[in-house]
Amino acid sequence: ENVNQFTKDFIIKENQNNFFIVTIGSAYKKLINNDIKIDIITTLDESDIIVDLQFDDKSISKISNNTIILASTISNSKILERLSTKNLYIYEVFYAIHKDNIALAGFSIGELTLNLLLYLNPKEIYMIGLDLALNQKTGSSHTLNSNSKTIQLNLEEKQNRDSFDSVNSLIKVKGNLKKEVFTTPFFYSSIEYINNTVIKEKKYTKIYNLSTNGAFLDKTISRKISNIKIDAFENLTINFHELLEVFDNNSSTKLSNSSIKIFKKDIEFVKKDIENELEKIRIDRKSTRLNSSHA
Repeated sequence: ENVNQFTKDFIIKENQNNFFIVTIGSAYKKLINNDIKIDIITTLDESDIIVDLQFDDKSISKISNNTIILASTISNSKILERLSTKNLYIYEVFYAIHKDNIALAGFSIGELTLNLLLYLNPKEIYMIGLDLALNQKTGSSHTLNSNSKTIQLNLEEKQNRDSFDSVNSLIKVKGNLKKEVFTTPFFYSSIEYINNTVIKEKKYTKIYNLSTNGAFLDKTISRKISNIKIDAFENLTINFHELLEVFDNNSSTKLSNSSIKIFKKDIEFVKKDIENELEKIRIDRKSTRLNSSHA
């Protein structure tokens, strides 16, 4: 997020009891270091790079026992092992193994987290940090100390469209509070996914986008932080143990029998498909040998 850092941190810290705070793996350390309570941390990546970058033992030890962690089925196994002492729940991505479960998708943890929150049916969401755009002054993809892989692009450089790179090319999109902002094709994929999939059918949640230098997102309400009337909110009275109970009642530690049957059927389908392809290869090779011998 590229808004004035002091303003953002101050607003969140002073009003933390008025909101249910959800953050991602690359940002939770900053909140903890500023004595800001965290209700949920989400993580997605399977990369080895972020194991110690985001979830080192010292940082994990600072995570409150009243924080829920949502990790994905593709999260690095080392991360899952380290987080196993916490209130850890796994969500499925790309393909649902559990019968009747929803598998989430997306290009980054940002839109995936937004998708997760929408399934919890909140009345309002206030987004800070989901820019999906570059820093409009420095060209940086992430803020300093974000614990994410950061790229930095020259916003003044003339773009050569002979080649187009998903990470290193620049495009302009409609801004949230600015007329236009620079972003990358990779971030643009996330923007389009949010617009066309994540919030397309969501009608009952008001989403306020507070990003000063972020990209505009369809069906969200662009709002300056200074225009949010914090005093209109009452302190939240969410009972942590009741919330844990909701997660427990909607989670499972093993596959159901019906899920196992479906999973086995899928495996058999894949095996048969592979066998068919192998048979085609054998026939093609045999045909090639015969043609060679006749020649």
